[in-house]
Amino acid sequence: MTHAELIEVGRRFLRELYENAMTHGHGRCSVIAVEQRAMTDEIPDLLGWCAEKSVLVECKVSRSDFFADQKKRWRSKSAGVGRTRWYMVPSGLIYSADLPEGYGLVWAIGPKAWQVIERPTPREDFDLAAERYILLALARKIKS
Repeated sequence: MTHAELIEVGRRFLRELYENAMTHGHGRCSVIAVEQRAMTDEIPDLLGWCAEKSVLVECKVSRSDFFADQKKRWRSKSAGVGRTRWYMVPSGLIYSADLPEGYGLVWAIGPKAWQVIERPTPREDFDLAAERYILLALARKIKS
């Protein structure tokens, strides 16, 4: 599965995510930024907003890319975008034991299918300013 294919699965995941708001805490993501550049170093693969909560999905196609990603400064506990954070990978690429603390894991099974392996723990410490920059970048796209 390619990175672009994973992003498409991730977009569907965010659109259909959290069908049961009582179980998962919020509804589907109505706004989704895909690899949106903004006035920040971080370029998330997918960043969605579900009601007032933000959801990051990082798509990784290799174990080496996954482990390299964890060295980025915005993957630390108090930095980076996303109140809830997920990794999406091809089925069986990584496991729950590989995850950084608080991250969720989704295996992409096919172009329209996924399996939640591990649920994330929502954070209170994330980069709200960076999220605003991303939203402003999206608004500028709409304006033009």
